[in-house]
Amino acid sequence: MLCMFESSHLMLNVPLLLSFICSLWQLLKADNSHVATVAVPLLIHCLAQPTGANVFWELVENDFNNEDWKVRFSAGQCRFLIHCVSEKGGVEI
Repeated sequence: MLCMFESSHLMLNVPLLLSFICSLWQLLKADNSHVATVAVPLLIHCLAQPTGANVFWELVENDFNNEDWKVRFSAGQCRFLIHCVSEKGGVEI
């Protein structure tokens, strides 16, 4: 019974985690640096969940390998904000 609950919980958790990680990734823009102070800890928490790191890695890889330079530049901004918030606890730009 416990195994069946864990598998159904994981089946429900993965789509929610995917949409939540995608939403948080979209919020990490330089224009919204004040939002990053809240979004980065939530994103790091999502990465600790099962399949969270895989979902995030796929999202980052797609953005950094995109043909459009604006998407690649935006991905670099997101990476910079994640670094600033996780290192200093805030964004000082």
